[in-house]
Amino acid sequence: FLDQRLSTIYQQTFQDFEIILLDDFSTDNSLQILKKTEAIHNNTALLINDENSGSPFHQWLKGMKHATGDLIWIAEADDYCQLNVLELSVRTFEDRNVFLSFVKTVPVGVDGNELGDYGQLYLNRINLGRWDTSYVATDHEEVNAALAIGNSIPNASAVVMRPFLPDPKFLETVTRMRMCGDWYFYLRAIRGGSVAYIVNSTNYHRRHGTTVTQRMEGSVDYFAKASPPDSRRTPIAGSSRPIAKPRTRAISPIATAS
Repeated sequence: FLDQRLSTIYQQTFQDFEIILLDDFSTDNSLQILKKTEAIHNNTALLINDENSGSPFHQWLKGMKHATGDLIWIAEADDYCQLNVLELSVRTFEDRNVFLSFVKTVPVGVDGNELGDYGQLYLNRINLGRWDTSYVATDHEEVNAALAIGNSIPNASAVVMRPFLPDPKFLETVTRMRMCGDWYFYLRAIRGGSVAYIVNSTNYHRRHGTTVTQRMEGSVDYFAKASPPDSRRTPIAGSSRPIAKPRTRAISPIATAS
């Protein structure tokens, strides 16, 4: 799946970016693909681990540390997306208060066939209809309406965010988490700012059961356990604002392989 992942990064309609490729001691042919990619593209750097870090969040933080762009996109190896994800995401950061932006995510199988709709599978149980339209909300509004109830961002590849300086306690906690570390990461990333959601572009979240975590995380059972059985809410009044007009920003997509 790595070739498809990389092609949907390099062919984005927004092109002001650097690419950081992270190999977490992969055991397949990922490293060969990444080395070839680095050799072809001038705006690309490859960082290779001599041993597996044991945590995807080690990799996220490593990529963020090495990034020089104003914004970060963590593009997981098995996922792919529409080619306007960056263009639409970057627009939201015209509002200097937006710290994190995410697009609609659709789960797909190994063959690329859609496996359903995260709205019906999970999100509407958190807040009915909230993700039917694009919006901007403050961190407090987003937590009250969604993130305090469940992880309302189903997949990291949908997220573009401003980099932040992680404190020691956060580093210790997130790198030890085996489940829901992404949820914890998003909560830290939005602190003191706003969140933008974009419904008219799509990230495709590849689901396959090669490990226990992959079989559980992102599955219907995972989402059933991640939110109360009857936690539906209506959107908070006044929580949405129009998404701002665009301007150019440098961005650092971080492609991961393990």
